[in-house]
Amino acid sequence: MKRTVLVFLVLIGLGSAAGGTGDEPDRTPIEISRFSDHLYVITCTGGEEFGMPPYRTNLIASVGDDGILLVDAAFAATGPALADTLKTLGNGQLRMVINTHYHGDHTSGNRFLSDRAVTIAHRNAIGQLSGRYFHLPELPSPNRPSVGFDDSLVVYFNGEEIHIVHTPNSHSAGDAYVYFVGSGVVAAGDLFFSDEIPYIDQRDNGTVLGYIDRIRAFIDEFPDEVVFLAAHGRRYSKDDLREYRRMLTETTDLVRGAAAAGQTEEEMIENDLLAAWQSWNGQFPTTTLEAWIRTVYRDVSGRPEAKTSVCEPLTEVLGSGAAALAVAKYRELKSSQPDAYDYGEAHLNMLGYQLLFRNRLDDALKIFKFNAETFPASFNVYDSYGEALLLSGDTAQSIVNYEKSLELNPDNANAVNVLKGLRDSR
Repeated sequence: MKRTVLVFLVLIGLGSAAGGTGDEPDRTPIEISRFSDHLYVITCTGGEEFGMPPYRTNLIASVGDDGILLVDAAFAATGPALADTLKTLGNGQLRMVINTHYHGDHTSGNRFLSDRAVTIAHRNAIGQLSGRYFHLPELPSPNRPSVGFDDSLVVYFNGEEIHIVHTPNSHSAGDAYVYFVGSGVVAAGDLFFSDEIPYIDQRDNGTVLGYIDRIRAFIDEFPDEVVFLAAHGRRYSKDDLREYRRMLTETTDLVRGAAAAGQTEEEMIENDLLAAWQSWNGQFPTTTLEAWIRTVYRDVSGRPEAKTSVCEPLTEVLGSGAAALAVAKYRELKSSQPDAYDYGEAHLNMLGYQLLFRNRLDDALKIFKFNAETFPASFNVYDSYGEALLLSGDTAQSIVNYEKSLELNPDNANAVNVLKGLRDSR
C-alpha cells in the first residue's frame, strides 16, 4: 500500500508517536526560549510527515565560544528553519549534534545539519538508521549519525562537562540522556513523557521495567536541584519524576495483577482498568491508557515471542539471486516448516518495498505479484502491486490492481486517489 507503512515501522509505532502535550500547539515551526546564560530550548513543531497531528519536540542548544552543541534535530519539515535559526545564536557555528535515540522526530533534521557538524548517537541508534533489512545491503538513512559510542561519552564544550549516557532497554535499545553537569540540566529525550503515558518501543527492545528503573535512577542518582527536560512537554523536577514513577508503578501493578487473575488485555480495556488514571491519557494512539495496558501486558504476560519473519531466509536468497528463487524458497519453507516463520502478507509486502528502495524493480514486482496470488482476499496486496506496476510504467495493469483493491475495500482512499489521478491524466 502507501509507503507510509514503512515510515510507521521505522519510526515505531509511531514511532514517533512520540507523544503530545495535550492541547493543539501553536503552528510556529521554531520557538526559542533561554534556559540559562548559555543553554537554550528550541521547540520545533511538526509531525505531518509521519501522518500525525502537529506536536512539539524540544531540543537543547549549548551556545558559547566553542560554538553550538545541539541535542536532537527534530523533524525534516523543520530542518531548514532550524538550520537557519542556529545561525542566529552566538557565533552561529554548529559543531555537534547529539541524538538521544533513533526516532524520526529526533533525527530527521540531521540531514540539514550534518554538513556543518559531527552527529553522535549510541551504536544501536545508528544501527536502526542504517537501513538494515536482514541479508539485504544496508540503505543508510541521510539522518544516520556519523559517530557512535557504546556505554557513555564525556564531552567538554563551552566550558562545561557534558555526559552522554546510554540507557539500555528502557524507551528503546539505543536511548541516551545528555547531562549538562555545570548547569544541572538533563536532556532526557523520550525517557519520560511529561504528564502523559509513555511510548515504549518494544520492537527495539524497550521494556516497561527498564523504563521505570530509569526514572528511579534519575531520582536516586542526581542532585535534588537538577532539572529534567523531556523531548515532549514541560521540564520536570525530581518531585515531578516521583509522581511520574508512582503512576507507572501503580498502573503496571494493576495490569500485572489483572493478568495474573486471568484477564486478557481486551477485558482490561473493556473494564476500564485504569480509569483512575485518566488524567495521564495521551493524545496519540501510542500514549493512551489503552496503549499502556497493551504495552504492559506484552511486557509481563509472558506471551510467546513473535515468530521470525520469513523475510530472514528470503533475503538470504535474494542477496545472491533473483525473486523467482525467493518465491520457490517461500513455498518450500511453508510446506516443510509451516510453524517456523511468520509467512504473513505484511512480510512479503515489506520485502517488496525493500527491493523497490534498492532499485530492484523487477524483483519487487515478482514479490508483489506473488503476494497477491498468495493472499487474494487482501486489498492491501493489490494496492502495493499497483504502485509497483505504476513505477514500472505499466499503467493499464496498475489500474487493474488498484480497482481490485478498491473492490475488496471501498474505503481504500489511496486507491481512490490514485485511480482518479490516472483517469484525469488520460
